[in-house]
Amino acid sequence: MERKQFIGDAGERSGIEGLEIADDVTMVCAPDLYAAFPLGPNASEQEKKEALDKIKQALTEVKGDYDWAKQVEIQRQVASAWFAYAEGKHDESVQLLRAAADLDDATDKHPVTPGALLPAREQLADLLLELKQPAEALKEFEVSFRSTPNRFNGLHGAARAATLAGNKKAAQLYYTKLLALARDSDTPRPEIAEARTFVSKTK
Repeated sequence: MERKQFIGDAGERSGIEGLEIADDVTMVCAPDLYAAFPLGPNASEQEKKEALDKIKQALTEVKGDYDWAKQVEIQRQVASAWFAYAEGKHDESVQLLRAAADLDDATDKHPVTPGALLPAREQLADLLLELKQPAEALKEFEVSFRSTPNRFNGLHGAARAATLAGNKKAAQLYYTKLLALARDSDTPRPEIAEARTFVSKTK
């Protein structure tokens, strides 16, 4: 998810079966979340929305102290936003993702589970970048840092947005933070090379 490689072969992934022994695992997020669903990658937008609605309804009935259904509602809104974007409904996509981000910000994280793989606020910023609104994207990335700081994708997105918006000071700040975060990385990534190039040119 972090590398935004969403399309994949579910049959080639391993380790999912082992989660069946954990009673508290209620949902698994795969890299091709928005493309796969049990319905298949060619399912219609309505079928995919209905699949998420069914999951949400099932989790509404789960007993416990945590509102899992609200988490699914956030993901439903996020998925709907990207579906709208793919159909060229750009204003609607921003509206949906902003609503998802606001709901996500107002929702407490489960005390045991890790944070979101791709927080809704960060995805809103990514969407604004796709829509060539880098200044607005930068604002949303910076808002996302309040609850999800020091994320690789967030720092790179903020640096890129700042660069495109002509804010060299912010770009320098976030590229530098990205390099500090990845200083022990032994895997080549284009984002790191991009950051090194930018920082070296501004010295």
